Amino acid sequence: MIVDSSHDICVFLWCLVCGFVIGAVFDLFRAFRKNVEVGKNMLAFQDALFCAFVFFSFTKTVELSNNGDLRWYEFIGAFLGIAMYFMWLSRVSLIIMTGFIGFCLKFVSSICCFFKRIFSAVLKPIYAVCRRAKALFNALFGSFRQKLIKKAPKNK
Repeated sequence: MIVDSSHDICVFLWCLVCGFVIGAVFDLFRAFRKNVEVGKNMLAFQDALFCAFVFFSFTKTVELSNNGDLRWYEFIGAFLGIAMYFMWLSRVSLIIMTGFIGFCLKFVSSICCFFKRIFSAVLKPIYAVCRRAKALFNALFGSFRQKLIKKAPKNK
């Protein structure tokens, strides 16, 4: 019987890559949480989303690389991939991702602030016209409205 271990080595390497990707996605979630304060419900949602991603990515890796045959060395490969990512790249990538997410948030915030100023400048005259129309309506029909209020029966 001939044992061909080249396929097993290839599957192990794919699981290492999957572990690297899982570690990078975990750092992405960490970077997002450093920039944005999230509540308990959002935190639970993000954790569930991360667990779903891990399950889906590992399952797809096993399915595509080993035709769905699950072996113990695949788990070891994924855990080693995660460990190697955190030993080698986590610090640098976390700094880069945190800076990039912070930059994107500031950019989006400045764009929203710009449009808010534009809309407030456009809507300010419309608001002034509506205020004057209300004042004119109250001047014309205010006494009539007061008479209606006085004649209305009181609720007991």
